[in-house]
Amino acid sequence: MGAATSLVSILLVGQAKNCRDIKAALRKSGLKHEVLEAIDCEQAKTLLTEGKATVIICYRDLGDDTTWRDLLEHTRETESKPSFVVCCRHASPSFWAEAFNLGAHDVLLTEPAVVHAELLHIVGSAHRNCPRAKAANLA
Repeated sequence: MGAATSLVSILLVGQAKNCRDIKAALRKSGLKHEVLEAIDCEQAKTLLTEGKATVIICYRDLGDDTTWRDLLEHTRETESKPSFVVCCRHASPSFWAEAFNLGAHDVLLTEPAVVHAELLHIVGSAHRNCPRAKAANLA
């Protein structure tokens, strides 16, 4: 099964109002996907134990005592090692550098709006780079 036809399992982490545009863009994309949702880092960590997600899209500002950095660090410790994308309204060059240096796959900008082509490119690339997705495509 090729990467274009394999199921992309996305863990979307953030407040529901922030995630609407991404979910709408994914629905319209035609991409074969499923979306798991978590409103905070702790809920995301629980969902990660299931090992389903190949891509995590995590908002920069989670609004709790933890940050995207905490979830990224936790992700590196999981067996499935999903690709990590940080989602934010604006990002300075230093933020991009920090995200990449800490191991994020990419940064997705949401302002003025989510660019559908960019979202699909980032999600597809992140999925293909997830070790579990790579192994499934070789089987």
